[in-house]
Amino acid sequence: DINSALGLYQLKRLDQIVKKRRSLISLYLELFKDCDFGKILTEIDNTKSSYHLALFRLNKIESILQYKFIFDSLRSKGLGVQLHYYPIHLQNFYKKLGWEKGDFPNAEKYSYTTISIPLYEKLEEEDICKIVEIMKNTFIEFEKFK
Repeated sequence: DINSALGLYQLKRLDQIVKKRRSLISLYLELFKDCDFGKILTEIDNTKSSYHLALFRLNKIESILQYKFIFDSLRSKGLGVQLHYYPIHLQNFYKKLGWEKGDFPNAEKYSYTTISIPLYEKLEEEDICKIVEIMKNTFIEFEKFK
């Protein structure tokens, strides 16, 4: 099976892949250190993350509309941002079971204050510098929109 072969090959390179991802996260952290608009979410004490995703938590977002402005602005500038964790209770299957908006406010807030930003092994320092520049410029635009 092709997927198994690919997985086995990736496992042989796991330490190298994790090292590269951690290095990229460190660069993001350095470039965003003075950004008051948000921050990269990092591992908690006594853990070591592989940083499968680079998650950026937006501090100044108070509504889904504001989140949509940031998200759509970043996408329109070519950044492949994503929302990876939409609240389960708001998905159709669970809504049919009776779950409603407001049942899990922290999950809902997370979904409109956090974006996944590009993070992959082939990403280079200059790519991250460009991503951070685009994001910071978008935050400046947002302040005018607000």
